[in-house]
Amino acid sequence: MSLDDEADAARIFAVRIATLLDDDCADDALAELHDDANERLVLDACLELFSVISERMNRGELITERPEQWDYMQSMLEYLTKVCKPKEVLVALLDLLERVSSDGMFHLTLLMLKIAFLRLPDRRSTEFVWALRSIIDYLQKLPEPPAHQLEDKEMVALENCMASRRLEQCVRTALMFCDPFVSEARQCCRANDKMRRTRSLQLACFLLKMLERPIADLEIGDSEKMGFTAPFSECANHAVDLLIDLFPDVLQLHFIIINTGKLNIDCQGTEDTMMTADVMGLGVLEFLMQLGGGGRRRQPRVYSHEFIFDICLPSCVALCQKCDERKSVAIARKCVALFESMLQYIPEGAFQRDRLSLPSYQDAAFGLLTVMQHCPVLALRQRALRCFERLLRSFDDAGQMAFIRMMFHQLDRPGSSKRDNTNASNYLGWLIDFFRNRLAKSPSPDLLRETPSLLAMFCFLPDAEETDLFERRDQYLAALNLIRFIGLTQNELKLSAGLFKGLNESFVQPFGKAIELSAAHYKLEITNGKKEEQIARAENRPLDDMLLSKMDMCNRALLVFNLMISLLSRVSEVIGTNMGAAFRATSKATLFASANKEAVRRSLKSFVVGASVVAVGGAGAVIYALENSVKAGEFIAHPYPLPWSHSGIFSSLDYQSVRRGYEVYKQVCQACHSMKYIHFRHFVNVFMTEDEAKAEAAQALIKDIDDTGKPIERPGLLTDRLPAPYPNAKAAAAANNGAMPPDLSLMACARHGGDDYIFSLLTGYFDAPAGVKVEDGKAYNPYFPGGVISMPQQLYDEGIEYSDGIPATQSQQAKDVSAFLRWSAEPFHDDRKRYALKILAVLPILTFVLLYWKRHTWTFLKSQKFAWKTVKGREPPKH
Repeated sequence: MSLDDEADAARIFAVRIATLLDDDCADDALAELHDDANERLVLDACLELFSVISERMNRGELITERPEQWDYMQSMLEYLTKVCKPKEVLVALLDLLERVSSDGMFHLTLLMLKIAFLRLPDRRSTEFVWALRSIIDYLQKLPEPPAHQLEDKEMVALENCMASRRLEQCVRTALMFCDPFVSEARQCCRANDKMRRTRSLQLACFLLKMLERPIADLEIGDSEKMGFTAPFSECANHAVDLLIDLFPDVLQLHFIIINTGKLNIDCQGTEDTMMTADVMGLGVLEFLMQLGGGGRRRQPRVYSHEFIFDICLPSCVALCQKCDERKSVAIARKCVALFESMLQYIPEGAFQRDRLSLPSYQDAAFGLLTVMQHCPVLALRQRALRCFERLLRSFDDAGQMAFIRMMFHQLDRPGSSKRDNTNASNYLGWLIDFFRNRLAKSPSPDLLRETPSLLAMFCFLPDAEETDLFERRDQYLAALNLIRFIGLTQNELKLSAGLFKGLNESFVQPFGKAIELSAAHYKLEITNGKKEEQIARAENRPLDDMLLSKMDMCNRALLVFNLMISLLSRVSEVIGTNMGAAFRATSKATLFASANKEAVRRSLKSFVVGASVVAVGGAGAVIYALENSVKAGEFIAHPYPLPWSHSGIFSSLDYQSVRRGYEVYKQVCQACHSMKYIHFRHFVNVFMTEDEAKAEAAQALIKDIDDTGKPIERPGLLTDRLPAPYPNAKAAAAANNGAMPPDLSLMACARHGGDDYIFSLLTGYFDAPAGVKVEDGKAYNPYFPGGVISMPQQLYDEGIEYSDGIPATQSQQAKDVSAFLRWSAEPFHDDRKRYALKILAVLPILTFVLLYWKRHTWTFLKSQKFAWKTVKGREPPKH
C-alpha cells in the first residue's frame, strides 16, 4: 500500500471513528485497525480523529452531548504511545497543533505534556528537552478562548464548561509536572551546575505560568466549591519555593501575590496545614519585596515603598504572633527577614505621630516583641531587636516618645514565667537606653517636653517589699544611668530642680530600701544553701545541681546589688542629696555578706606561704624582667595564615566576595562602625554599576544645608561618603559603654595580620577560660590583645541573607567582609599589581638601554690614559 493510500485509509477510518463517538464500539474499531495496519497508519488515523473531535468541540457540538471526549482522547493517546514511538507521536501532535483551534491547542498541549513525562523517563535526554521546548513555545502562544456566535444560554454553558475544564487541567498538570523540575533544580544548585539549573527553572516557571489565567478569574470561595482548595495551596507552595529558594527574579508569576489572601482564606485543615499556608504567605510577601527593588538584579520597581510596607505589614504581624517555642523557627526567621526587607526602605523620621495610632504599626511592634521574647534562637532575637529599633527610628521625635510609652506599658506587665520577666526587663532597659541616647544625640523640644513624664514612668517602683530587683536588673540599671545622665546635663537640658527632688522621694530612697530587702533575702538563701551543703557532705551524698545553681544565682544577685548601690551613690551625689555615704556603707555590708569566712582564712594562709616564696625569688624575677621586656603581643593568639585568593603576586580581588562583604558591612557593621574614607563613587565599575551605586546612595540620608542655610536631610549622591552611625566620637563612645568603635576604612592595613586578623577575630569568640574575668557587655576573644573585647559576637550562621543566594554561614560572612575591608584599605590593589606586571615586562629592555647609556657616557673618562714625557732642557734636578 502506498503512502497516499495509507493517508486515504487513515482519513476514512477517522471519519468512521468520529461517527461512532456516541457508541461504545470505538475501541473495538481501533483494535481492528491495529490488527490490519502498520504503526504509521494507526498514528495518522488517530491524528485525523483528534482533528475531527477538536473541530466538533469548537462548533459546540460535543459540549452538551459528550463532554468526556477529551478523556477518551487521552486514553487513545496512551494506547498510541504503546504502539508507536513517543517521539513520533509528539512530532505528529506538533504538526496537528498548527491546524486546530485555540481550545483544541490547549488540550492537546496538556496531553503532550503527559506523554513527555510518562513515556520519556530520562529527563536529561535530547528527546525530552526537545519535546518540552516545543511544548513551551506553544504554551506561550496560547490565545484567549474563542468567542463563538451562539445564543447567550449556550455561550454561558460553553464558557463555564471550558473554564472548569481548564481550571482542573491546569491545576493537576502543574502539580504533576512542577515537582520534578524543582527537585532537579535543587540538585543542580548543590552540584553547582548553573546551566542545568537555569534550564530546569525556566521549564518549571513556564509550567507554573499555566495557572495565571484561571487563578486570575477565581473568586473567593470558588476553589472550595470546586473541590480544588488543597491543589491550589500546593501549587502556590511550589511557586513560592521556586521563587524564593531558586529563582527570585522571575516577574512572570506576580499574579500569585493578588491571590495569596484567597488561598489562605480557603485553606482549612490541621495546624500543620495552616503553618504551611503561613510560610507560603511569607514567601509571597518576600517575593513582593523583591519586586519592590530588591534581589540580585535590580528589577524595575513595580510597587512603591509605602504600598509595600502597608500591604506586607498586616500579614507579617499575624505570622509574627505565632513565633513562640511551640512553632517552627522557620516562621520566625522568615518574619524577621521580611521586616528587615520592609524597613530598609523607610528613612528615619518618615512617619508622623498620627501614623502610630494605626493598629498595624502597634501590631508590628508587638509582633517583633513576640519574636524577641519567645523565640529560642539568640541570633533571631538580636535581628528582631535591630528591626524594632529601625521601626522606632522611622517615626519623628513625638512619635518615638509615644511609641516608647506604648511599648513600656506593654512590657511592664508581669509575665507568665521568670524568663518572660527577665526578657521584658532586658527590653525595658533597652528602651530606656534608647531614650538616653536620643537625649545625648539631639535633644529636641519634643523630647524635652516628654522627659519628665517618661522619667516618672521609667523610675516607678511598685512596692519595695515585693519587687525582685535582680529579675528586673536591666531596667533599673538603665533607669539609674538615665537619672545620672540627666543630672550631669541638667544645665544643657534646662530641666527644673524640682524634678530631681521628686525623683529622690519617689525612686532613689525607696530603691535603696528595696536593695536592702532583696539583699537580705538572697543572704538568707545563701545561708540556707550552705547548711544544706554541709549536711550533704556530712551524709557523704552528692550535691544537688539545683542547689548549686541557686547559690550561684544568689551570689550573682549580690554582685548586681553592689553595682546598683555604687551607681545609686553616684546618682545621689549628682542630684544633690546626702545619701551617698549611707549607700556606700550599704554597699560594703552587702559586698562582704556573702564571703565565706573559712575561705578567707585559707586565702590568708595561702597568702603568707606565697609571700615567702615571692620574697625568695623576687630578685631573680626583677632581673629577668629587666633583661626581657614584656611584649603583650606574645600572649595573644596569632591568626593562622589563610590562603586568600588575592594574596598571590598575579591575583586580583574576588569582587563577588567584595560585594557580599559590603552587604555584611551594611547589615551588621554599619550600625556601629564608620568608613569615612569611602565614597559611593568608589563602588562604580568595581562591584556595582553606576545605576546600582546611585540607587544605593539614594537610600542613605545625608545631612546638608539648603540655600537659606537651614539644616536638611537629602538623599545621598555618588560624591557623598558612607554615612556614619554617630555624629561624633563622644556620641559613639557614650552609645557603646565608653568604647568607641574604630573606623573600618583602613582596618585591613592598620592591624598586624591584615585579612587573617579580621577573619580570626570575627570567628574567634569563645567562652572565657578559668581565671579570666569578663565584665558585662564584653566578650572573650583570644585574638584581641588582652583577650577581652568590647564588641560582642556579631556574625552568626544565617544571620543575614545574601542577595545572590549563597548560604550565609559565619565563616562565609567573615571571609566576605574581610575581602571588602581589604578593598576599602587598598582600592588600588589590582591597579598596583597590574602596573607591576607592566613594569616587569618593560624592565629588561629598560635595563639594557640604561646599561648602554652608562657605558656610552663613561667610556671617554674611563678609557683615557695620562703619560708623562720629559722635555729636553726641562729635566728635573738630579740629587
